[in-house]
Amino acid sequence: MSTPTQDYSHPDQAVRHSYPLNAGEEGFSAALSLCLKTMPYILLRIGILAGFTLAAIVWLALCGGVAYLFSGKDGGGGGGMILFLIGFGIPAGLFFWLRQYVLYLIKCGHIAVLTKLITDGALPEGVNQVEYGKKIVCDRFAQTNVLFVIDSLVTGTARAFNRTLDWVAGLIPIPGLESLMQVVNRIVDNATTFVDETIFSYNLARGDDNMWRSSRDGLVYYAANVKPILKTAIISLLIEYGATFVVFLVCLIPAYLLSLVLPGSVSGFAWIFAIFLAAGVRSAVLRPVFLTMVMLTFHKNAQNQPINESLSAQLESLSSKFVELKEKAASFVSGKPAEAKI
Repeated sequence: MSTPTQDYSHPDQAVRHSYPLNAGEEGFSAALSLCLKTMPYILLRIGILAGFTLAAIVWLALCGGVAYLFSGKDGGGGGGMILFLIGFGIPAGLFFWLRQYVLYLIKCGHIAVLTKLITDGALPEGVNQVEYGKKIVCDRFAQTNVLFVIDSLVTGTARAFNRTLDWVAGLIPIPGLESLMQVVNRIVDNATTFVDETIFSYNLARGDDNMWRSSRDGLVYYAANVKPILKTAIISLLIEYGATFVVFLVCLIPAYLLSLVLPGSVSGFAWIFAIFLAAGVRSAVLRPVFLTMVMLTFHKNAQNQPINESLSAQLESLSSKFVELKEKAASFVSGKPAEAKI
């Protein structure tokens, strides 16, 4: 099973990369078509989310039952509430961290497969998608914490740069509405999650063994093409919000039916089930499609584009995280595992 080669990375040339681009179309239909080709990953994400959701609901029900038993007949005992907070609250942090960690690694593998489809048009014949994505990510990032550090540096830099964009204020039809501008800024910040995942895709497509360097260049390419990329990200995020709300309304139907068969004391868990189910569909099905839309926009705009060194200097002046990324790129030694401290 092959991994991305370094032949696509040209750090000393004006155009920093030469990877192929077989997905010429952009938009929702093109993104959906690509995501449908990665059904094993979508099913895996659904399965993982379903497993964690079921485990969380069962644990919540158990903690609630124990709290009820120790609350006394009138339900006024404080011991039950204390036991509930201890029994559910303490493990909840570890449970949430484990869930996010597993889903993050699966997401990275999924992005690796989507990137291969975008650049080469197909995966190697006869490969297992999940194993392929896992191998690509493990080969490129020997240390898992490097993934988290690069993600943090890229996100921080992108958000700092986004705050300098004059045209974002133009999204508000009536000037002077500060409260509405705060909402827009929050949406822009949330849309940045698509950006850091897209730059991770660029990192994989380019195949540079110095992942700090290719991430740095990816940020410069983002800054050079920020208008089409960020607009796609914002539109994708807003559609995702709307689609998630519709999914939640649909999930209320099985939740209501479930509440009819559950005892009255625990029937409320059915509505929690609806929230978890909608969030799972959003994470496993909707988000990969909208992320792919942003990835397609980025790769199309960055293709054959010379790097803009003035933008690199601007990013350096705006964000200490970009400076850190640049320093790590300069200190990287080929053949030596990248080091990162969290």
